[in-house]
Amino acid sequence: MSEWVTVVGAALRERRVSNNAAAQMVGVSPATFAAWMSGATRPNVEALPAIAKVSGLALWRLHELAGYLPENYSPAVMATQAIESQQRLYADVRRWSEQALTASGLGAAARAAGLILQRDPGWQVTIRPELRGIEHALAPHTVIGLERSRPSGESLLALRQKIENDLGAALAALGVIWRHHDVPGWRERPALLLEVPEDEQTRGRGLAPMTDFPNTIVTLGIPWTHAELVGSLIADAIDYGYRNMKTDACAEAGLLMGADQETVGRAAAQIFTASLLHPRSRLLDRMVWSCAFPDALTDVPQLLPRADHETFVIYVRVGPQLVQRSAEVSGYDPDKCLLTAKKLESACEELPTQRGMIVDISDARVFSDNDFELFQHRMTDAAVDAALTCLRHLLQIRNLPEPRKWHGYLGRI
Repeated sequence: MSEWVTVVGAALRERRVSNNAAAQMVGVSPATFAAWMSGATRPNVEALPAIAKVSGLALWRLHELAGYLPENYSPAVMATQAIESQQRLYADVRRWSEQALTASGLGAAARAAGLILQRDPGWQVTIRPELRGIEHALAPHTVIGLERSRPSGESLLALRQKIENDLGAALAALGVIWRHHDVPGWRERPALLLEVPEDEQTRGRGLAPMTDFPNTIVTLGIPWTHAELVGSLIADAIDYGYRNMKTDACAEAGLLMGADQETVGRAAAQIFTASLLHPRSRLLDRMVWSCAFPDALTDVPQLLPRADHETFVIYVRVGPQLVQRSAEVSGYDPDKCLLTAKKLESACEELPTQRGMIVDISDARVFSDNDFELFQHRMTDAAVDAALTCLRHLLQIRNLPEPRKWHGYLGRI
């Protein structure tokens, strides 16, 4: 109690408060307060808030001086522990919610369908996961088919425009796009088709992230070459969170579904730059994030060398035929896709081994004929293999043993 006598006595003297006056303000007898201040007896814990008010000392400090707290107590440590406990609770709730949604089929596609039906119950909705892959069966997308329950007299173009006007921002934030090519195995094509990325949804960290890996992992590429899927698979495997630049850009900028590529790219560029140069936000801890927009990657040669040292960059490099296919499918100018690919390759080649790598998806791996459906299956297989290649490379450069089992999809193959 000697420290109590010294510290509290000094605080009262500094405020020019006598023991008798303090006793009156605390609500105890002068004899009781004098016994506390001489160290003869320990002050009642119930009186400490009033003593804190009188002395100006922090309540936690008075608890410590009076012996009610352990010697190694620190408010900073306790605050950190409280935050971590809260984060674990939130992670539990998120995981339980996700498991419940998965068990009931309520993924991103189901949420999108729910929004559409809530706005207009006149739609008949069909939800179908699109299984892809020959060597590895994976459903990275879900397709939503829309048919009118009864004739409405409105054209399909008008109905589509109505969905965009009413729900464009909400659907864009889920990554929903209009699908123009048919769904294999679907007997009759519905009037309208939507495609929803399931694996590539932005999501939080898991309960057991593998913290020996880099704090932040970034996967980059050109459009439609599966850089996002590679990043998502890596995030699942090490129980990291995942951030999709496209959906986040649409959500933060309030962009509508169907916004042009350049507009989305400019919004993604702002997020990309901020995330790359300022990754120490707790929201970005133990995260993988992906970007595959040429307009967002214009300054990548200048940005990558300035990234935080605990950021690891992966460039998903593809062959010339895939660069051409990227332009055809995404609608970007082929020269723009080629220039972006060259920038990414040059920037990543200059990074030290501990900071970045290039993983290849070759033309020979995915092209054999003009069968677009077969091409998509092979691209999915190539993305799974690319994710595994990246993880093994990270294990090697960080001298880590291979885990008994990865988390997520890669742990099931």
